[in-house]
Amino acid sequence: MDELVLQTIRKLGYLDEAGRVLLPMANLISNVRRQRGPQQPYSSETVRATANRLLKQQRLTWATGSCALDGILDYPARPGERKIRLVCYTPFVLPQRESKPGQQRVVHLPSGPSQHGVTGHLMKIEHLGKEANDTARSAYSDAHRKAGLAGSHTLPKGHTYVRPHQRGGT
Repeated sequence: MDELVLQTIRKLGYLDEAGRVLLPMANLISNVRRQRGPQQPYSSETVRATANRLLKQQRLTWATGSCALDGILDYPARPGERKIRLVCYTPFVLPQRESKPGQQRVVHLPSGPSQHGVTGHLMKIEHLGKEANDTARSAYSDAHRKAGLAGSHTLPKGHTYVRPHQRGGT
């Protein structure tokens, strides 16, 4: 279940400019439940217990944000707005295993084209000398807001937004 919660956060694909995902616990719970669908329901208590375990292990942390009167979540907290606790996910790099001399890396390629869903995500384009168009900015803003994430709903500079789509197949 730990990986399911972390995978759901990563699949949201909406890292802020500092490379984090910030959202209230209730929004994390609803995103996990939405990802799994009705065929594999998880209770709110199960998701909350898993998130609390990940918080204890410091794979997730708490941050303080705020909520404006219109319901917009902000991070960091703004003066005069109601303070709220946000679950914070910051990706980390796993150390690479050292390979022994003469040892070859084995890569498993897919056996054939299979259709699968690709979640919406950010893609870095700054190094290509490109800028996101208005459609990508609007789609990112809508998706960020729908996922219930804190912070700016503005597409981070140097990135574009790739909408959810199907890939593979014949």
